[in-house]
Amino acid sequence: MPYCSSCGQPLSDAAACPRCGAAVAPLTETQRPPAAPDREFRSVRGRRFFAGVIDLAIAIGIFAAIFFNRRLMLLALIRRSIALTAPHAYLLLKDSLGGKSIGKLFTGVVVYNEKERQAAGLLDSIIRNWYLAIPFLGPTLLALVIGAQILSGKRKRMGDEAAETTVISDFDYQRIR
Repeated sequence: MPYCSSCGQPLSDAAACPRCGAAVAPLTETQRPPAAPDREFRSVRGRRFFAGVIDLAIAIGIFAAIFFNRRLMLLALIRRSIALTAPHAYLLLKDSLGGKSIGKLFTGVVVYNEKERQAAGLLDSIIRNWYLAIPFLGPTLLALVIGAQILSGKRKRMGDEAAETTVISDFDYQRIR
């Protein structure tokens, strides 16, 4: 079946698309129709949200593993200092390896630098996640501000705007590479 090249709607022999009304030349059956932007964005938004939840759980796990571990033979002050800084370091640098944190790896999304046209690197991760390195305040901001932005439908959060990055699906990243 042919598809509209604008919105991906299956077409009959009509000269105009029944969904968007555009006069388009239909795609051949062997060509893949483009995904509808709203459906694709909702899919990435949900996966991005769950990736954030996974990464926050990892940071909390790092804190608990270090803070409550009595076997560490470090002084209590050093152990507590490491327990407070290690999770924030993870949150700061989480997207620096190929644009993927552990949460993004599991959910199938990647941070993409639009300017350089490649996966995010170390500097991109630091720019987009700098506030997460602030003890106690960072994860609170993540939960309140960033979660509200993602759930409200904004495609980019503040950190993405500053770093000129966006979160896209692995499939889209492989397609544009």
